[in-house]
Amino acid sequence: MKTVVTFLMLTIGLMPIAGCWSGRELSDSAILVAAAIEKKGNNIKITYQVLDPRKLEKEESEARVVISSEAPTAHEATWRIIKGLKRRLFVSHTKAVIYSTELAKEGKLHALQDAMNRDQQFRLNSYIYVADHPADILGARSPLEAMTGLGLSKGAETVERDLSEMIVVPLWNFMKMSLGPTGSTYTSFLELHKEKEPALTHVDIDGPVIFKKGKLVKTIHSPEITRGILWFENKVEGTSVSLSIPGEPKHKAAIEVHKTSSKITPRFEQGKLVIDVTVQSAGDINEWQSPQALTLPKLKLLEREYKDQIIKEMRGALKKMREDPVTDVLNIGLEVFRQYPDYWSRVHDDWDDLFKKIDVNIKVVAKIQNLGMVKDRRADHPKSDLFPWSK
Repeated sequence: MKTVVTFLMLTIGLMPIAGCWSGRELSDSAILVAAAIEKKGNNIKITYQVLDPRKLEKEESEARVVISSEAPTAHEATWRIIKGLKRRLFVSHTKAVIYSTELAKEGKLHALQDAMNRDQQFRLNSYIYVADHPADILGARSPLEAMTGLGLSKGAETVERDLSEMIVVPLWNFMKMSLGPTGSTYTSFLELHKEKEPALTHVDIDGPVIFKKGKLVKTIHSPEITRGILWFENKVEGTSVSLSIPGEPKHKAAIEVHKTSSKITPRFEQGKLVIDVTVQSAGDINEWQSPQALTLPKLKLLEREYKDQIIKEMRGALKKMREDPVTDVLNIGLEVFRQYPDYWSRVHDDWDDLFKKIDVNIKVVAKIQNLGMVKDRRADHPKSDLFPWSK
């Protein structure tokens, strides 16, 4: 018993002096926020946007440092940056990685991402982007954030969730899609808008760039096609759809979409593969430009136009993905692989040709659920007639 008591007393006594043997002070580290990777002759040029913890502790506004280096490999270039900073890099909080268009077209992204996969600190939730001059992106300022990397991270989450006109992809999802059955993936393109006033220079998150077997093969600048891809993938969380008011082509109505669900169902009809895509979408009228009242017949026509617009966007995305080189990022091949693995193993090598020819049936149910806080746009139909549940 004495031995046990003595052991417990020694243990409790030693606890206050315990510490992390591998601990590192914040001021002794350089916190990596964003990285730009591009080609420089035969070398790889790395540009890092780093947070200076000393200035951060003093609450100084200019706490960022942008530093570059080049070497035959990204890993060696990183160690040269460490040599220049005189501090160890802390990479766990990296928000964005931007690759050059040249590297993306040459298919070099997989080799560069290999270093990130092998690093124990690097997290796979960093957002991936492509830009013509990625180092210039890190030099620009974000309107509401002190550092470009933070602005891109928060902007990525906002534009996909609230707009559904841009596609943003974390590293893990980019790699998952590129290694998937169809070998196609995507991410967003960044465009730098330089202004005479440096403070007005800003970065826009543009439409997606499409990859096939690791190489950038398509660039899309159409919000409708981008949203069409997201309709297929069941990723439309919120967006605004502008429609012409029935019978009044000069006046527009804005539908705020807030509920959507999509499902892709492969099936066989007389031995032939057929794809059924069903979409359910609900939205509210957020803007009504017509001086005329909204009647029940007009509401039904507006819902039909709402449905037709979704089908148009999805057909546009399907047509674009069928163009050579074929890039099935619509999850059609993925669903065939999941539901009919034996069939997929037989047609996998010929999927590009099959993808161009298969019948894709798109069925959309689109409903307008609310008119907001306004009552005077439905004069000849009381509120209960249009929306009996909103009494």
